[in-house]
Amino acid sequence: FWLAEWMRQFRDRLGPAVLEAQKRFSDGRWSTDVTAVVPLDEAMARLPAELAKPNGKVFIRP
Repeated sequence: FWLAEWMRQFRDRLGPAVLEAQKRFSDGRWSTDVTAVVPLDEAMARLPAELAKPNGKVFIRP
């Protein structure tokens, strides 16, 4: 899934809704479960185990 290409194709129809969703995440009205924050230098070793967990997302930080 390539977000930039999708936004170009559907900008007029879905763009405002996408921007509103981004605002809701950024201002805290919406949230998502993050099960782990993994430093980039540990990603290759830790990602398989973290991604095997049933719920939540894994954030890779620089």
